[in-house]
Amino acid sequence: MISASADNEYSIEWPDFKNGVFTYYLLNAMTGPADFYGNNDGLISAEECYNYLAPNVVNFTASLGQVHHPQMLDNSAGELIFAK
Repeated sequence: MISASADNEYSIEWPDFKNGVFTYYLLNAMTGPADFYGNNDGLISAEECYNYLAPNVVNFTASLGQVHHPQMLDNSAGELIFAK
């Protein structure tokens, strides 16, 4: 499970992204950058998406003076593949 923010935070919407900040970076991650910064095997996993989107979300929202930390709970062995 990947969530947009911690339970005591608000998820930030950004009009220029036409989505929430989390959704923008998640969708972007699944177009390839997550795998490129991951193991570059042609498969995009949940873990790679999270590792790509989390710092981007934190940095972007911090630039707006907001606190927004995506969360990941992974109790599965191996990787969950999101996209090829």
